[in-house]
Amino acid sequence: MLHEAKNAGFTAGRRLLRRRYRFAAGTVACERSVSRRTHAAQDRAQAERPVAVAAVADGRRCYWWFRGRFWWEDESLEAADVMALVLERERRLARRLERARAMMAGDLEAARPGIPVEVKRAVWRRCGGRCAECGADSLLEFDHVIPLAMGGSGGERNLQLLCAECNRAKGASL
Repeated sequence: MLHEAKNAGFTAGRRLLRRRYRFAAGTVACERSVSRRTHAAQDRAQAERPVAVAAVADGRRCYWWFRGRFWWEDESLEAADVMALVLERERRLARRLERARAMMAGDLEAARPGIPVEVKRAVWRRCGGRCAECGADSLLEFDHVIPLAMGGSGGERNLQLLCAECNRAKGASL
């Protein structure tokens, strides 16, 4: 699995008259240093694709540099795999932030409007005030036959009454 190495980075040093860069992550320091030119090339490349910067001596852990952050993995991932995992993580964070900001602004209700009262009454009459699955008449909930997440609508034809137990058993499936 891919993990962010928050304590990783390059340290600059001098060797004779040349500046050299050595990668370190916590107590793990790379034995080999790279030239200023190599470091600059890696810095440019990591903005677009993951760059392998170090491997631990036993070969089980590899460190990557991508988009200004360092990552480590122990599954022998390829650069494309690292990129996919990092981008997926960034998309997930962006969605989470979007939901949190919407809740703060009170826009969550606007994102998913409630079921209009006239539609609720029509569904109640059609179902006779009973669960469409087991016929129970208590703890009833309005259920979307095709869930909103799967493209269903909030209209009368896509709603049914289910008791709490039947609704939980159905979940977000068809």
